[in-house]
Amino acid sequence: VDSPYAGVNISLPTQAEFEIVNPKTVYFSALADQTEVIKLQEDMLGELSLDSYPDNPLKGSIKNIAFTPKTGESGTVYKIKFIFDDNNDIYKYKLGMTGDLSFVTNKKENVLYLPIKFIKNEKDKKYVNLWKNKEKEKIYIETGLETDNLIEITKGLSENDTIVD
Repeated sequence: VDSPYAGVNISLPTQAEFEIVNPKTVYFSALADQTEVIKLQEDMLGELSLDSYPDNPLKGSIKNIAFTPKTGESGTVYKIKFIFDDNNDIYKYKLGMTGDLSFVTNKKENVLYLPIKFIKNEKDKKYVNLWKNKEKEKIYIETGLETDNLIEITKGLSENDTIVD
């Protein structure tokens, strides 16, 4: 088969039409919920963790964020094109591989934080159980930034406090 550019034939041999893909230009496509997509921007650096290679995260950046949502999904989601830095010369990365993208959308240093599982809620207030004088003591706190697992404590606790569940 003659093609105007180098690539790999990904169509079935019995088909009359051929589909050519250049493995060196493979990218990762992901969907971002409307609450997440507003925090992202083109050229934002991120990390891709492919399910096939969980111990080898790939650095890269967003090259395109769709302006219109993807139809047929249960919520409002937008397609993201993520270009990873590895050039795929040995065709290690294949079409259809799945994985997760991570981006740093906000960053603070030297902060006090806890795993979210220790934070309790009571009438729109957050508290933790502080271990003090061999007893649990309910301490109301104020929080800041949070990730999937951690939450910043901005008021109510000190660095050496012991928290119990």
